[in-house]
Amino acid sequence: LLVTISTGAAHDLTTRPVHTQWRIASDLRDAGVQSGESAAVLGHSTAGDYWAHLAQIRIVADMPLQDLDMFWQANQQTQKQVIDAFAGTGARFIITPKRPMMAGWIPVGDYYALDLRDRP
Repeated sequence: LLVTISTGAAHDLTTRPVHTQWRIASDLRDAGVQSGESAAVLGHSTAGDYWAHLAQIRIVADMPLQDLDMFWQANQQTQKQVIDAFAGTGARFIITPKRPMMAGWIPVGDYYALDLRDRP
């Protein structure tokens, strides 16, 4: 019994799972996001509230997760209008859980981010 418990404990200590929300927050910080900055979310669910809290940023605009596919299926002009509207909220970046087919998005954990300051 002692060997089984010790083996299990050793395995748990050496193979810690990566906390997805912490990874997103950490990657955002590595990308230069500062505490107090604002974000917009394409495909918002309650999960976004955790990484935003960990990164100490505010979510100022969002699109519900159930509308995300409709956004990505829209034409480029419509997508640009939505992104422009999110930029108009003062958000520094947009984050989404679905891999964008547009240039400029960087991976942050299991999500993707677009720095709105880098847009033309």
